[in-house]
Amino acid sequence: NHLSTCANSFMITFSQKIRTTILNEGRDLLLQSDYHKTIRVGVNVNDKKKCNRPSYWEDINVEKDDMSVFLLHECAISTVASDLMNLCIKTMDTAVTIDFKCHKDLERLLPHMLYRSAHELLDVYRGVIPSMYGNEIATIPRTAAILHNDFVFFAHQMLGLGLKYKERFPVVNGDHESPIKCTFVDLVPIFRELAERTMSDMIKYQMHQLSEIVKPRITYIREALRSNEGVVEWTDAETAIEAGIYHLRHLSKSWQTTLSYDVYGRTMGNLVDTLFSFYLDEVLKVQDMSEPACHFVGSLFRNAIRGSVDLFDMNQNPVEAQKEAARYCNVWNKFIAVGKFMNMSIAEINMALSEGTFRFCTGQELSRLVTAVYADSDKRRTLLRLLANH
Repeated sequence: NHLSTCANSFMITFSQKIRTTILNEGRDLLLQSDYHKTIRVGVNVNDKKKCNRPSYWEDINVEKDDMSVFLLHECAISTVASDLMNLCIKTMDTAVTIDFKCHKDLERLLPHMLYRSAHELLDVYRGVIPSMYGNEIATIPRTAAILHNDFVFFAHQMLGLGLKYKERFPVVNGDHESPIKCTFVDLVPIFRELAERTMSDMIKYQMHQLSEIVKPRITYIREALRSNEGVVEWTDAETAIEAGIYHLRHLSKSWQTTLSYDVYGRTMGNLVDTLFSFYLDEVLKVQDMSEPACHFVGSLFRNAIRGSVDLFDMNQNPVEAQKEAARYCNVWNKFIAVGKFMNMSIAEINMALSEGTFRFCTGQELSRLVTAVYADSDKRRTLLRLLANH
């Protein structure tokens, strides 16, 4: 009886052994390979969009028949992820090409077991890599970016992998189609969510880093802007913004060659917004500002813009870098407008309003600045009434 049972279950045991062998190979690949080695994959969508594009598209920011959303944007992924994907494809190839003449039971068992193994290889990745490199992923920008890209890569591959093999699985017992419902689409939302969470957590971590660098040095800047001469708080504010930009440049070196063009732009734009907002929040709440302080703030903001625009100089000229900075940073134009305000007279402000220079600032914010900077006069009251009506 025991021998008969073993004989009857031999094919099931054989199929399970193959599955175990494949999963062990995948696990060893994850545990023994260097996760920090990367290769580039995907399409350089940004360069392709620039080819043969009418100049007016730049102004209206519209892409005609833009299909780039369906492409994997060029980025760096770990060789571990690439090798695991190759193992997954190899397993699926075996499932649809293996010769079953030796035993018909294998035709029923093995393809399904191989499909299941390919599916589970990706689950092994989700379990092993975040556990092995958890501390690095939480604190080291490049490692977090690589993991994010790996998840995006897997999500993109899973969209079409099942369709590639679905019709190639063997038909059993004369059925019209294979009983195996080959699909990997169920993994797509999981990988996308993991990618978003990985990068979001890193951005929050870097925002906290910026806050620790900048905020302690600008605690008293609001009161210091009343001074008619340079004070230590002004120097601290300059040092803080230089330190913040230096930190962002360090991040840029890690991310620019790793993340895709668009993800890098949005990530860096988010952090530049955070840095600029620290200063905007202070300046826009000032109740009294001296003329020397206005010149100081104007100079501070100009230097910050010059230092930050380099972060978006992704193999482009300075004009293009300015456009990209304005595209990815929500407060970029507002920061520039407030900086310009500091060196304007009331007449110049009126002119700038008609030209749209301050369209990114609210009437309340401008009114607060006008009240803080200019002494009471007929011109100031006229300007405040104008701002109150808009």
